[in-house]
Amino acid sequence: YDLTLVSDLRPVKVEDVADTAEELRAFEHYRGFLEDNPREIKRVINVHRLVKILLQPPGEPEVWAPERQRKLVKWLIFCLRWGKLVDDVLRRVESHPEEPNCLAFLAAGANGLEEAAHQLLERFVKDPFDPLSAADIDADFRTAAFLSQWISDAPDVGEG
Repeated sequence: YDLTLVSDLRPVKVEDVADTAEELRAFEHYRGFLEDNPREIKRVINVHRLVKILLQPPGEPEVWAPERQRKLVKWLIFCLRWGKLVDDVLRRVESHPEEPNCLAFLAAGANGLEEAAHQLLERFVKDPFDPLSAADIDADFRTAAFLSQWISDAPDVGEG
């Protein structure tokens, strides 16, 4: 083995990511759309932090504009709360790239949700705080959706 080839390897230091004031504001605004379960709330926060670690360059914690930070929170809450509808939204974004609110079509119904769940989704979709446009759902937001779905589908530790 030629050890000179590995001498330039440096350990990667994973740094904690801090929530910005805008992200905290968004979490506060959307808390009514989260399940009233501390474990689920913690999952949303942890997924959000993981996505930030993976998508934002190290050393630049506030690389995204405040509006984009809030929209990421909204998108992840949607992905985790209504995960079965994410693929529908991604298809809609592809077919309607100029859509100013890419979730609006979900309010029309026929999404297989029970009445109470549909009403909650309808309130979320129509909420005027940072509507998600088709242009917002870029490669980073698609990756965030994939990660949130992957984590949601993972079995809880201790499940048999």
